[in-house]
Amino acid sequence: MFVDVYKAKRKSLRGNTVATVYCTPFHWIRFDPTPEERDAHKTIDSLSQTVGIPIALIPDNAKALTKSEFRRKAARVSCPIYPIEPYTLNANLCEDGIRETLRGFRRMMSATNTPGVLWDNGLQYYSAVRCHTVNTIHETQGEVPQTIITGEQSDISWLAEFGWYTYVWYMSPEDTSMERKKLGKCCGSFFNEGDAMSAKILTSKATQVNRTSVFRVTAEEARSEQFQKLAADFEASLKARLKKGYEPLDESEELFDGSDASDVHWEKSPTCDPYEDEGPQHPDETKKAMPELEEADEIQHEAYDRCITARVCVPKGGELSYGTVMNRKRRIDGELQGRANVNPILDTSICEFEFDDGSTEAYSANIIAEHIYSQVDGEGYTQYILNEIVDHKTEGQHSSLQGRWAHHHQGWKKASKAYHQRVALLTPMERWDHILAPTQRCEGITPASSGPVCHKQWSCRGTCLCLVGSPHCEEMGQDH
Repeated sequence: MFVDVYKAKRKSLRGNTVATVYCTPFHWIRFDPTPEERDAHKTIDSLSQTVGIPIALIPDNAKALTKSEFRRKAARVSCPIYPIEPYTLNANLCEDGIRETLRGFRRMMSATNTPGVLWDNGLQYYSAVRCHTVNTIHETQGEVPQTIITGEQSDISWLAEFGWYTYVWYMSPEDTSMERKKLGKCCGSFFNEGDAMSAKILTSKATQVNRTSVFRVTAEEARSEQFQKLAADFEASLKARLKKGYEPLDESEELFDGSDASDVHWEKSPTCDPYEDEGPQHPDETKKAMPELEEADEIQHEAYDRCITARVCVPKGGELSYGTVMNRKRRIDGELQGRANVNPILDTSICEFEFDDGSTEAYSANIIAEHIYSQVDGEGYTQYILNEIVDHKTEGQHSSLQGRWAHHHQGWKKASKAYHQRVALLTPMERWDHILAPTQRCEGITPASSGPVCHKQWSCRGTCLCLVGSPHCEEMGQDH
């Protein structure tokens, strides 16, 4: 990581006169302003906390970076310093990144008419924007420099919420109503202090405050006469307090001293002339009308058909059979047969339907759509039809008597719950056969009307039935 120190020609609003710059070959850049050059060692602390300790620092031959407290603090965090040869600017691979950052910074300051005393805030904001912007350097591989330097996915929400030096509404913590909101200008975010997503607001008193309750000025508010009056009073108060510092950076003014900054020329933001149609070059030349674009609903293509690949049950030979809609049916010339339409009454398209047995038939889209809706309930679930049960399997309880009784610890027994559940699923005739299965006919026993012979017999159509080991149930009651 390359490091350099730039001395500003004017003092900022926060009292900074020096900017320590950290930059990498893939244009990750960080401007850390300090009041004096001897305070450059303090930037190592903020760099280590926010980004991490670099593998090595490569400064020029500046004494503030190769000697004194800066070198001792770098050695304390195990970060070696490898200075380059003096007066060899080409050896510093980050001069391109610094030059492009300063060029874009000046364009931003000029476009927003920012006072020159806010140069330190502008450099911090624009360098953060470049770190979160994809560039064309091969080493980045399509990632932003911030993601590469930290190894984590970068977040741009704090940069995209407000623009640079734009009007905003802010509230102080003691304010309890939106009626007490105040007008200010956003100067980016606080990097090393304040809460998350806190904004740096420039007040009309030429002071900067840290606020989290910040609101955007809407377009309707900006057009109102009341807001324009507030904005004029804000600018007048700010100009009276900043005095010469209110003036923006001049085109011919260099922001930093030294040979490193002398090559960074002022460059205005490029402007393009609006395109105007010149019309026909000759009187006889007539302007051709542009063809009208076809509506999306009128485009006839299989890719826009909603029935393709749908599985549905349709009538075939007097019964319902399942199949899949394969594609639209075409005419001999290759064009689609019929026209699809979102209105079912106007839809005349024909689709080829393939059944599960491999046969194909042609059905209109309306018939397919009708059967799709008829097989879907109100919650959107598809209803299937069970034709028959071809086979069954049991888990060892194949006999009707097994698992029929539930024994109690006092000695008596009763029909189990599983038995009642199985009987409930049978038809009346199957249920009657199921009841007669465990019975034995008592030969030679007279009906119950002539007198009981067995204590477990009931009258059923004049025949005595003796249930083997079975209690009296409803199916074998006296009413049968």
